[in-house]
Order: sequence, then structure tokens, then C-alpha cells
Amino acid sequence: MKDTIKQLTMMRQVLIIPLSIYLGMFCGFSISELTRAWTSCILGVSQVGICLILYGVVSGTFCIVSGKILGRYGCLPILVIQLILDISFYLVCLLWVPTVSTTWVVYVLFCMAGFSASGAQVNIGYKYGQFPNKEISFMFWSVTFAAGLIIEFSASTAFCVSTKIYYHIATLLVSVPLAAILEILKPRK
Repeated sequence: MKDTIKQLTMMRQVLIIPLSIYLGMFCGFSISELTRAWTSCILGVSQVGICLILYGVVSGTFCIVSGKILGRYGCLPILVIQLILDISFYLVCLLWVPTVSTTWVVYVLFCMAGFSASGAQVNIGYKYGQFPNKEISFMFWSVTFAAGLIIEFSASTAFCVSTKIYYHIATLLVSVPLAAILEILKPRK
């Protein structure tokens, strides 16, 4: 318990918690809202599985690419890519007006979501792996990710989708700069 409290009071831990919560919220949004509000309504329920497979394939593929980028250039490029991609993702979700000829955009949204989630997972996993006590560190990752899922799923029926997108953007705009500060302040080897 003492080690858990000690790690929770570390500035590095405090700076990464918002990004972990955001990742849980983002994954929850992809699973619940993206499948319900976009796939089911625009393409039909029969396409939900295909969209989730696409999400998984893109996510798995980009995990490999993210690892290579992280190993060569560090975490900041991944954070910048995530910020740009997620803002673009949310803007498409907010502004796109579906038509019969543009239903393919739903598949693009799932690719964007898989791309973004994988980069964030690799980045966060790397950051949590830098703590001296790995067991406590990865426990915090699991708990904060689950907290993000809980926030997203508990808000699923309480708010309309556009409202959720706005609080996702706000969380993103807080969590990415904090993670960037963590990256900038870390000691160089």
C-alpha cells in the first residue's frame, strides 16, 4: 500500500493518468458510440462486425509501426499524430452528413480510431514501463484505463453523442499536453 501511494504522488504518474483515462474513454466510444451511432444507423447492424475487424486490423498493424516510431524518435511524434488524428476524427464525427454515396466514411472512421488507439496504447505502455515498480505501474494503467471505460459507458445513455465528442475533445486537449510535458521533462540517458 505504501508503494502504491508513493507512486501515486509521483509527478510522472500524475501527468500520465489523464491520457490513460482518455484512452479508456476513446476505446469505449469506439466500441459503443461508433458502432451504434454510425455503423448501425448508416450501414446497418450486419456491418458492425466488419467495422470492428477493420478497427482491430488497423490497430494491430499500427502497434508495430508505433513501436518503431517510438524507438527511433521517442514519444512526442506519437502524441502529435494522436492529437491531430483524434481531432480530425471528432471533427468528421461532428460535421459529416451521411449520404448514400459517402457511407464509406464509416470505414475510414474505424481505421482512424484503430490507428489512434494503437499509437496511444504503445505510447502509454512505454511510459508506464519506465516506472521502477512495474507491478504497481501497470496496475495504475489498468485502473485508469478502466476508469475511462466506466466514464464512457456510464455516459452512454445520459448524453447525446455530440456532447460526448465535446468532452472527449476537452479531455484530449488536457491529457496530450500533460503527456508531452512528461516527455519533455524526463531525464535523458
